[in-house]
Amino acid sequence: LIFANASYLEEKVNEEVGALPNLRHVLIVGNAINELDSSGEEMLSLLVDRLREAGYEVSFTGLNDAVLDCLRRTGPYNKIGENNLFSSVRHAMEVLHERTHEGATEQPCPLVEAVEKRGAA
Repeated sequence: LIFANASYLEEKVNEEVGALPNLRHVLIVGNAINELDSSGEEMLSLLVDRLREAGYEVSFTGLNDAVLDCLRRTGPYNKIGENNLFSSVRHAMEVLHERTHEGATEQPCPLVEAVEKRGAA
């Protein structure tokens, strides 16, 4: 996530948030983020701030050790919170499902069904 593509991720997240009126939690799957420069770090920090100010929870999954180390050194790691960083989509879903569906009436949850069908690990 570098200067050349940081705005693309932000645009895509904003598009999805705008298209899903019942959304309560944004999970960014970061398996393809192999590098993080200052522009990417700043964008992630601002994106987390904006989403949380708008009432959304934010989590990440699949970030490699180099990216996590960069986030620790520059500050966003603490902003995101260790309890919002996951090693896999499946693990994130197991933890986040209960948090995000508190008081929900849908049975079964379509998101959990989709993850189970894809076999995300």
